[in-house]
Amino acid sequence: RHAVCYLMTEPLEDTLAAFARLGRQLAEAGRYPEPATPHLLGAYEVRQADAAPSARVSAAAVPFRAHRGNYLIVERPTPADGLADWWRWHDTEHAPALLATDGVAGVTTFEATARLGTGADQGPRFGTAPWDPGESMVTVVHLDDDVDETTSRIDPLVRARWGSGAVIARLAGPFRSPLTY
Repeated sequence: RHAVCYLMTEPLEDTLAAFARLGRQLAEAGRYPEPATPHLLGAYEVRQADAAPSARVSAAAVPFRAHRGNYLIVERPTPADGLADWWRWHDTEHAPALLATDGVAGVTTFEATARLGTGADQGPRFGTAPWDPGESMVTVVHLDDDVDETTSRIDPLVRARWGSGAVIARLAGPFRSPLTY
């Protein structure tokens, strides 16, 4: 139905605890008129952020610029060895290939970390039981061209992510921006 990403800065622990408190206060005040079932809730740290040369802004600015949508990828590492090699491939070959694709403005990769918690321990730590990143890795491919056309261009690249068996796909697909430009 929808995806939401809040980008926060230091001090992360204090910010996340305050964010969880605010969420509870808003819920108690009836500010969530249409309940939504969350499929993935958690706090992730930015692992890597890159901007395509065509974006003409820094990687830090890409999530805040006008866009057509995002292609969201949620993955989980497998118990097999090979994740370090997968990350090396991702950083040196895969992300650059995505960034070179027409319609891609940037790529931001997030991961669950020991600092914020990687499992069901995360929610209670920040005061909100539903948070459980489940050791997931999240990649947001920022799109600045027609979502369907760009998705068809990046789809083969996205499918290549799972060839090594180091990660398992949990979700991969496009989301359109509710605002158009």
